[in-house]
Amino acid sequence: MKKVLDRVWEWMKSTAWFQVVLLVGVVVAIVLSISPITNAISEAIADNERSKYIENNKLNYDELMTKVNDIESTGEEFAVIFGNPAADSVSNLGKGIDLYEAEKDSVKIYIVNTQVTEENHSTYDMDEDWYNYYKLSKANLNFFYEATKEVYEVWKDYCVSNSNEILQTAEYGSSLPSPALVWFRTNDHISSYFKDDSGNVKTTLDTTTNTQINFHAAKVYTAIQASGDNDGTNTLTGLDKFFGTSEII
Repeated sequence: MKKVLDRVWEWMKSTAWFQVVLLVGVVVAIVLSISPITNAISEAIADNERSKYIENNKLNYDELMTKVNDIESTGEEFAVIFGNPAADSVSNLGKGIDLYEAEKDSVKIYIVNTQVTEENHSTYDMDEDWYNYYKLSKANLNFFYEATKEVYEVWKDYCVSNSNEILQTAEYGSSLPSPALVWFRTNDHISSYFKDDSGNVKTTLDTTTNTQINFHAAKVYTAIQASGDNDGTNTLTGLDKFFGTSEII
């Protein structure tokens, strides 16, 4: 066998046309591999940028409600993006959120994944513990919707005539949109538009506990980015405007 291989090798070295064919084949193989390698690198970079903030700042239902219930005693105001982290409308916000969070006195932003539901259970079967930790019931989602719908609609009307806000054009619909950015604030930072005649913030029925809860929703956007071509800069501009005020004048 070694003699046969030696003869083949000598023939390959002494045959000019075969060397040319071999060289062309190597060049073609290199050229064809450039695009897949480039695409793979680009996708890896994009995935890393999307997940850096979104994946590291998630809340489940109990964590969110604990923060809401404690907001008056702790004074720790915060914001949440409700939505599907796998969707571009949410994942593309990550870079801009990073830029915003680096600013002085920025408001902490968390993510609530509204796709972790019984209807999508099969999607998370490979990690049952993860699913059980983050899952949301229909009642949970409806509570979020009912507690934020009026706040969004009032801000939507206000944004039309105020250049310091991002124009909100979408209808809130019949279920919680993705994304929905909600700013949770103490009672004294919530506009009178969302309070009753006695000056108390309006409550919403949480059917999971059958109790009326002050959700502390001071402001809601569904359009977060300013217009333009740069997702990071546009998101930063939108967040700066969103957190500029929660007062409707």
